[in-house]
Amino acid sequence: MKKWLFSFLLLWSAVHVFGQERKPVDYEYIHKLVLSHQFSEAENLIEYSGLKQTQKIYLDQLSRFMKINLTENESLLDTYNQRNKKHRELLSGLKSEDARFTEATLFIESMITRARFGEYAAAALEFNKAYHLIQNLNRNNPHYMPAQMMNGIMLILFGSIPDQYNWVIRILKIDGNVTEGLSILDKVFKHYLKVQGDQNMLAESILFLSFSYRNFYPGQKELNIIKSYFSRDVLKPYIKYSPFIRYAAASLYKDLGYNDKALEIISRPYPRKPEIPFYYLDYYMRGLAMLQKQDYNAIYYFRSYLNKYPGKLYKKAAAQKIAWIKLLKGNKQEYYAAIANVDNYDSQMNGADNAAQKEYISKEIPNKYLLKVRLLFDGGYYQKALNEILRQKDSKASLSQRDALEYTYRIARIYHKLNNLQKAKHYYQLTIRRGKDLPLYFAANASLHLGEIYFSKGEQDKAKEVFEECLDMNPDTYKSSIHQKAEAYLEQIG
Repeated sequence: MKKWLFSFLLLWSAVHVFGQERKPVDYEYIHKLVLSHQFSEAENLIEYSGLKQTQKIYLDQLSRFMKINLTENESLLDTYNQRNKKHRELLSGLKSEDARFTEATLFIESMITRARFGEYAAAALEFNKAYHLIQNLNRNNPHYMPAQMMNGIMLILFGSIPDQYNWVIRILKIDGNVTEGLSILDKVFKHYLKVQGDQNMLAESILFLSFSYRNFYPGQKELNIIKSYFSRDVLKPYIKYSPFIRYAAASLYKDLGYNDKALEIISRPYPRKPEIPFYYLDYYMRGLAMLQKQDYNAIYYFRSYLNKYPGKLYKKAAAQKIAWIKLLKGNKQEYYAAIANVDNYDSQMNGADNAAQKEYISKEIPNKYLLKVRLLFDGGYYQKALNEILRQKDSKASLSQRDALEYTYRIARIYHKLNNLQKAKHYYQLTIRRGKDLPLYFAANASLHLGEIYFSKGEQDKAKEVFEECLDMNPDTYKSSIHQKAEAYLEQIG
């Protein structure tokens, strides 16, 4: 009786959560709860809802997948894996497209979670199972949109894999194709955008679409098209209540140089406080957007990220940003004290954390003025960045080898964004010539962006040559992401 009463009270409270009167607790409603990080409420409603078994399992596992990955709480891993396995066994007895798709989704979620905690062999096996489930679905029903969506993201991921990981493709017997994958994701999103009554996967489809274009085909024209999607009325509510959709929109605006708009999106209050914050978005990314705007109150958000986020990712990077603020405010001694904190965190799983650790190990203080230029550029304040770097032109002769290389790289990037392509190409080529044999990432990234210029102008042979040169370089930071993008372009050139 008490359990029934508790579930009734949850149901009653849920009816008014988003200012809607007596809305039925259907799939759409519970999906909205999960996306807005109301996990406990969603999971209780799932248990007593009248949803189909496949829908219950999909929503329950999505909720638990998000919780464990938002917190990096390894103590939840065994329970999560057991529940995932139990649900897959239930699904294996159901004969429907939704059951096969949900089963594949559970394999993907388990793969991501296992990989995050270092269980790479198990992760690879689960991805292989998901891949073949999705391929069978697509062969048997090529018009089933959820499977097409998953197929699109798989094609992209394996179409852009660097050469050194091609053994994975050979073992798993998986083919990839970035161009085909992007085309599929675009078609799927437009389907969910237009077809009334079939929008259950609209949120997932825009997440996959924006992620794929940002990481594998980041052309200005294409990203602006994706940006236009986020301004559609049907997606505006998602940005309001869902931290992940908000992250996708803000990241896109930042990539396009609209830092102020990104910061405005990140700073909006949620209709309901999330049960578990999206720490990276609410603290780290907000702090970074403020820092790029030269607002040094960003330090409070980086400190909050270090103090509140229970996981490891981006903690070295957050400590580094605190040190940068000390330096930019003119206090070298406080910079040295702050950069030493980088070594107190043990995450080195991404380029930003690796770069922070290398800065700490090097004991070389960054050039204050180039750092300011970098931050202004990353925030999209291109004219301010150009003014700042040109002011330092007379002191260029006194720069170290590293700083001199960064100078040519930064000025190339600024001219590129300001659409002065002749000057951009000149400084990219200068950066490549001077830095291709150094372990710094400037030359490799210069090759990537020079290749993008040739690619955008239809000069495919030149683009191919430059992208291949990029892959021959071996920078000690950001190598994976730079090479991944170069591989994606080469795959499109053919």
